[in-house]
Amino acid sequence: MKSIYFLKFTLIVLANLIFINCASGPVGGIIYTKVDYPGMFNETNSVFPEKYSEGCETSYLGLYNSGDAGAGSIAMKAGIDRIAIIDYYIESILIIAYRKHCTIVYGEVFKEPKPETEVQSEKKENESSELETDEDEEPGEQL
Repeated sequence: MKSIYFLKFTLIVLANLIFINCASGPVGGIIYTKVDYPGMFNETNSVFPEKYSEGCETSYLGLYNSGDAGAGSIAMKAGIDRIAIIDYYIESILIIAYRKHCTIVYGEVFKEPKPETEVQSEKKENESSELETDEDEEPGEQL
């Protein structure tokens, strides 16, 4: 009777170890996995992937997890304004003993140049404000 319960328990554990790998996307090995796999890309507009950044989360025995692999936070930390491509990378040992899941974000940094007239008007305002402060000061007040 105990051997039947042990057999059922063993089958359930093995099934969980095999099927837990299905939740992450690519096909993985039970002993070791190292896979790059594609995520999403922006088809709606022409975003040039001029810069990339990576963020990873790590898990040990499924008990301790740390890291940040969110595409939005990775892009914000790297200064990427428009995302072009999101790719993924996974590495695991014994399915659950060690697991590292990384998100790689490619995109562009949007730098809007100021029009020449704005730059010139700012310079004139700065120069005129400096002249006004110099004229208002009394000769005895300068140090």
